[in-house]
Amino acid sequence: MLLCPRVGLTSKHNSSLGLNGSLLQVVKAQRAAAAGQGLSSSSKAAEQVQYFDVVEYAPPQQPQAGPTRLGVVQEVAGGSVLVAPLVEEVANPGIWVADDAAEGQEVPAGNVLQIVEHVFSQMQDTEHNPHGEHAHDVWQVIGPLPARVFKG
Repeated sequence: MLLCPRVGLTSKHNSSLGLNGSLLQVVKAQRAAAAGQGLSSSSKAAEQVQYFDVVEYAPPQQPQAGPTRLGVVQEVAGGSVLVAPLVEEVANPGIWVADDAAEGQEVPAGNVLQIVEHVFSQMQDTEHNPHGEHAHDVWQVIGPLPARVFKG
């Protein structure tokens, strides 16, 4: 059973639908409805961005035509978004992980180019993990990304 306090619904989901899939459908529907408000694509993304979204953004220190990055939204405050940069795993294309070499970046909301469809999960660490209790966050991007995205 899934409780949706925002819309006041309680519903049972078919067991053949995974919870992630059903929640992804709800999020897609909400964003599609919000997208029909006549805003440009980058301003739509800036208006709709929420905590823990994966976004494509233009780093503030780079020129407009330079490479963009993917990041996880950590905070939305006023006209800026705090993002934790992501990089694509070399061994697992399509799987993105936190960029340990980069610090969180405060990005003007106008630099958010799109909200990227993804599935969040965790992957078991393979090194120094004899009992299998350590894992790290991963984001699997659904669909193609523009060639301009920095992959790491």
